Amino acid sequence: MHQRETIRAAVLAALSGKTAAGTRVYANRYLPVRARELPALLVYTLSERVLPESATSAPRILERDLDLVVEGVVAMADGADDAMDDLAEEIETAMHADPYFGSTCADSILEDTSLGLD
Repeated sequence: MHQRETIRAAVLAALSGKTAAGTRVYANRYLPVRARELPALLVYTLSERVLPESATSAPRILERDLDLVVEGVVAMADGADDAMDDLAEEIETAMHADPYFGSTCADSILEDTSLGLD
């Protein structure tokens, strides 16, 4: 199993049951549920960069910087903005509880929050 998969699994475990999405937390880029089953969370990776410091390590150890996305999806209704903000806060709280995700990564940090309608 690649380390990206291990980290995704650890993030899934960290989020499952800790937000309004309950156990509707998926390692997918697409939403596998119907609107009436929202909110839900999608967890996936976008990119992974090998850090330049890796070139000077001996024996070679590839240190990496992984971009992982946690996408919260809520139903379109009155109060959707508040629902998105509440879900984002729950995600941040759950992720911050263990920034190492059970020793699967060296550290984690929130880099961006985007809110939108689809």
